[in-house]
Formats: sequence, C-alpha cells, structure tokens
Amino acid sequence: MKWMEMVRLRSAPGGQDDITAAIADQLAEIEAGCSDVEVMLLQHALFDGDLAAMLVWHNEREPVRSREGLLLAQNLQRHGSVDHAVWRAATGFAQRMHECTDRYKAAKGEQS
Repeated sequence: MKWMEMVRLRSAPGGQDDITAAIADQLAEIEAGCSDVEVMLLQHALFDGDLAAMLVWHNEREPVRSREGLLLAQNLQRHGSVDHAVWRAATGFAQRMHECTDRYKAAKGEQS
C-alpha cells in the first residue's frame, strides 16, 4: 500500500534558500534511514514562501503521522505556519486506473 504525509510550510517570501537547505538535509536523512519511504520537496508555483515536504510510504502500516513527519513539522514551525496531513488513495482508485489504462491501450491498438 502507498500512503503519504504532506508537511506544508507557509512563510513570508524571501530567505527560502536557508529553509530549503535545512528541509532537504532532513529529508535526505529520513530517506537514508527508512527503506520504505520516498521523499520530495515542492515549492509553490505562485507563492514564494510556500513549501511542501512529501513523504511517500510504501508499506502495509496504517497511515498515521509518522515520527519522521512529526519531527519535520516541529522543525519547520519556527519558520512559519505548518500543516501536517496524512493521505491515502481513494477507495477503488487503483482498480479504476487499471481499467482506464486497459481501455486506453485497447483503443490505441485498434487504431494502429
């Protein structure tokens, strides 16, 4: 099962280089220490002060705010407002995606 944690930071524009470096270092430590997680750092396309750290977990654990995500959120609070959320795929999403992919491949094959 795949589930995600999103830790969002809303801060004032400017000075993002130091914050980004600190988050990237912490995310690298998380990824090196956990074999079942992928990490990603996103910057808002329109608002300079907004960042989001994604922890994408590949395990059968019940989705929760992980120790790693909680520590990341705690460290970011000194830079601005933080939101820490846990997400999982909607029920039936994977099956629907496979069905759509199969239909697309079949239609593409018929047109060739």
